[in-house]
Amino acid sequence: MTRGDLPLFERRGTAILVLAEAFAACAGFLATARIARSLGSDGYGGFEFVAALAAWWLILVRGGFDALLVREAAKRPARLPILLSVQLIGRSAAALVGALAVLTIGWAAGRPGLAAYASLILVASALTPDLRARLEWKVGPLALAQVVRGLSLLGWSAWFVSGRGREYQAVAGLVVSEVCVALVHLRWSAQPARLTIARAWRMVRLRWGRSLAASVARFGRVTLYALDPILLGLWHDPELGPYAAARRLTFALLGLALVIPTTAAGPLAAAISRGAKQGTDVLERGLTLILLLTLPPTLGLILTADGWMPRLFGPEYRAAGPLLALLVVRVPILAISAFIQTVLVAAGRDRFAGRLMANQVAVALAAGSLGYAIAGLWGLAWSVLVVEVVGLACGWQALRDRSIALPRLREYRWPKGLASGLIGIVAGCLLAKGSSVEIRSFLGVLGFVLAWSASRIPWRTPVGLEASS
Repeated sequence: MTRGDLPLFERRGTAILVLAEAFAACAGFLATARIARSLGSDGYGGFEFVAALAAWWLILVRGGFDALLVREAAKRPARLPILLSVQLIGRSAAALVGALAVLTIGWAAGRPGLAAYASLILVASALTPDLRARLEWKVGPLALAQVVRGLSLLGWSAWFVSGRGREYQAVAGLVVSEVCVALVHLRWSAQPARLTIARAWRMVRLRWGRSLAASVARFGRVTLYALDPILLGLWHDPELGPYAAARRLTFALLGLALVIPTTAAGPLAAAISRGAKQGTDVLERGLTLILLLTLPPTLGLILTADGWMPRLFGPEYRAAGPLLALLVVRVPILAISAFIQTVLVAAGRDRFAGRLMANQVAVALAAGSLGYAIAGLWGLAWSVLVVEVVGLACGWQALRDRSIALPRLREYRWPKGLASGLIGIVAGCLLAKGSSVEIRSFLGVLGFVLAWSASRIPWRTPVGLEASS
């Protein structure tokens, strides 16, 4: 049975996975916040640098090759043992390439030991036998793996990362979490077929070109996410630690918003195939959810950034409040850009989406380097933000050029409620100015709820008064 045969795939199964992903994201964020407190800004900067390197090349290991094998196994389930062997060989080859890249960049940044530990993350991920669970849509193993990932990282950081100079133990926690995920999937994995190395490698080579083409857009997107900490690590910037802490909080929020583009791929493809009206409806619902999930917390973090950084990461990171206020602006921009890419791929424009992302990464690399040379850390941050805004505008225009019907947001009533809620957040945070960050955040949330509710009340003159006047 494949996931297409399950009637609850879009409902209960997806909801369980979203909850598991949210739990893993929260647990991972708490673990990294503890690591940041324990290591200090200098040690945490090195940890985040190699973690960003590993996450960057992890897309090559688990990118388009996996998606290609899942589609092939869905068409021919009897070949699952053979495809599982092909998956292990293909992932191992990609992990070898990624490990060499991580080691090379880590050596260039003066952190070869940490990079060697981080390369083991790719090896552990390559040996995770999750093809059967993804093919048969076994929600239990998939969700359990995410929960185990978060708990293992949180437990490891609590027990083994308890002071300065423990960067190697912190990176080892990332490796241990990937090993735990592999052990979970090993319980439900099918037995791989025994193939000769020559035959398995021949089967991998036949699929390698298509898998790389399918990975371009995702690899480019993650490159854009990881570009700034990698560049700062290569340039040995002393502010890498505070910048990485602010970025970690920003991308924890972004990770929750990116669940929508991930889960909307199937419904978008089906809706677009049925006609422009259905595609526009799904597009409007996706944009609505993204804006509602990203704009209120983004504005709230901008207004309370000076309080949340020392509260979460320690007094050493107090000066990173303005950095957080700037970096968090990227959240709605990146979330909408990812959703636009999902729409383009669902409409059969995957090659165009890949070219658009490749061009955006190239421009971001050049602009970020130039910005850093002119204005240092802030120049890099502003340059990357401007490139992302331009990329969002180009993606939105691409939807028009590709004859994809766009929703007219002014025809809907929710933008009025959202705008009123944002004004309520500003009023609540300013009302509690000088108070603790918890009180300011609570009043901001309360202001949003009250303003949103008030905007939906039909303030009309009673009929009797109209007649008397």
